[in-house]
Amino acid sequence: MALQKNIRFSIIKEADKRFRKYGIRAVTMDDIAHGIHISKRTIYEAFPTKEMVLTGVLTNIVEERDEHIKEFSSHTDNVMDILCEVLRLQIEFSAKTNSAFFTDLVKYPKVEKLMLKYNAKQREKAFDFYKKGVAQGYFRKDIDYIIFSRIMKNVVHVLRATKELNDLTYQQLFVNCHSIIIRGICTDKGIERFEHFMKENF
Repeated sequence: MALQKNIRFSIIKEADKRFRKYGIRAVTMDDIAHGIHISKRTIYEAFPTKEMVLTGVLTNIVEERDEHIKEFSSHTDNVMDILCEVLRLQIEFSAKTNSAFFTDLVKYPKVEKLMLKYNAKQREKAFDFYKKGVAQGYFRKDIDYIIFSRIMKNVVHVLRATKELNDLTYQQLFVNCHSIIIRGICTDKGIERFEHFMKENF
């Protein structure tokens, strides 16, 4: 059982590396098998479909990121520090990932459904996060953060689904869109901390 778990993890890590380097559709099960010196049959025994491999990859990415933020948050209660660390991870991930990875995701309905479910849970947590940010003086009091979360959900969806924007990197989208929105919900105190983050990362 432990051996099977190790093989599954090796498959996920190899697939993660290749999906992010070349895009999802460009990578075959043969490529993954060759990368870790196992048979394609072994992969199919662990993951009957490529979509299941991709599900494993994304689940692992999310779990590692959540664990990192949980550990980071155990050392600080400062909302802006936590937000900036989340953004830093996203920027770092995107900088090391082929844009085809993100455009290919929408071609896998089950994976898309999984990510929508995860994002819905994150939005539930985000409301308490916003309230804490208001209490700490970083976020504006005059914004309905439930409405804001609904709008942001659709903004992200439109950006991902718009083919005319496929040539833009995450960094370009962040600087020219996401960062403007973040500044918009921040107080002067929040903007000051966010500007420091921008200077450090761009």
